[in-house]
Amino acid sequence: MRKSYLIITSLFFISFIANAQWVSNFPSGVIRSMASNGPTVVAVGNGVHQTTDNGNSWTNIGMGLDVRTVCKEDNQLVGLMNNGGVYYYDGATWTSLGLSGVEIFSLKITTTLYAATSNGVYFYNGTWNQINTGIFGTVYCLEASGGFLYAGTTTGVYRTDEATINWTAVNAGLNYGSGVNSIAFQGSTMFVGTYGAGISYSFDLGNNWTQSNTGLADLFILSLNIQGTNIYAGTNSNGVYVSINEGASWSAYNSGLVPSTILALTSNATHVFAGNGGNGVWARPHNQSLGIKNDPKSDYSLTVFPNPSKGNVTLNSDNSIGIDAIEIYNMAGVKMFEKHFNANNASINIDLEQILSQGVYLIQITSGDKSTKRKLVLN
Repeated sequence: MRKSYLIITSLFFISFIANAQWVSNFPSGVIRSMASNGPTVVAVGNGVHQTTDNGNSWTNIGMGLDVRTVCKEDNQLVGLMNNGGVYYYDGATWTSLGLSGVEIFSLKITTTLYAATSNGVYFYNGTWNQINTGIFGTVYCLEASGGFLYAGTTTGVYRTDEATINWTAVNAGLNYGSGVNSIAFQGSTMFVGTYGAGISYSFDLGNNWTQSNTGLADLFILSLNIQGTNIYAGTNSNGVYVSINEGASWSAYNSGLVPSTILALTSNATHVFAGNGGNGVWARPHNQSLGIKNDPKSDYSLTVFPNPSKGNVTLNSDNSIGIDAIEIYNMAGVKMFEKHFNANNASINIDLEQILSQGVYLIQITSGDKSTKRKLVLN
């Protein structure tokens, strides 16, 4: 009886996959970049196009501008023009922010606007300024997580605290091929897509890397996107791949999509979108059999204050189980402090002033079957 159940389940899964298809209602053209925020998706190709109904209809908001790449965070939209320069879109008009004459590959917005260029990294605070101490090579992509900024370059991955901007190479065990084209986070795990060496991931802010290429037929990765437990990879010539097991293995995800160059990937809560070579934008619902869900190990809130601190720190968790354990690591990945708790305390105070020296640390808190990480600055 158990074998019959497994066979029926497998057949249902295969049927479900077969019936799920990529579809496109977007005019053909090379899609160079895409970005999303909430239900809104923006695509660059023959103008700047925006959809709020999962690609069923598109509105051209480019106003004749030749845009090369876009970045969207909250209600902020910025674009890089083919003829040089960065522009800001306020929902009605595009306004130049400068930086013409520089070869720019991508943009990133945190509380600051950053540009990845052939001359390193720039940030904007009314004027553009280079921030290249410790970084080398052409910068293709930027990503931010936990107070840190990461850069993918022709010489691997670099990390900096946004507060200090002093880059450090974090490439131990990383085969980055001809360069890192894309960076994406699943919880606290960082994935990078490389040109020629496939995909690698790191659990510890890039201090150590593991290659993740099982099932990939194309190791030239141009784009990555993560939604829940689904990790999508856009390749140079074999379309889209997906992993549902934290990168342990990959499967082609091309039903209805002619495998081709996938320059861009993005997603919202219900759909994944692929910029398919010269064939426009294609959309596909997240296949529930592939398991879109929250990461059960990182889906609760934690506050650390004061931060920065002189050493006396209070940790507050919203998990009713309370805080079970605290581990603190330095930026080289070395564990510097560990403490376990028996009581179900949602609030813990620790005094680190006589234990740790001034610097930047990663603090990991375990609560039941969940864990989360935060940056801690001691001054």
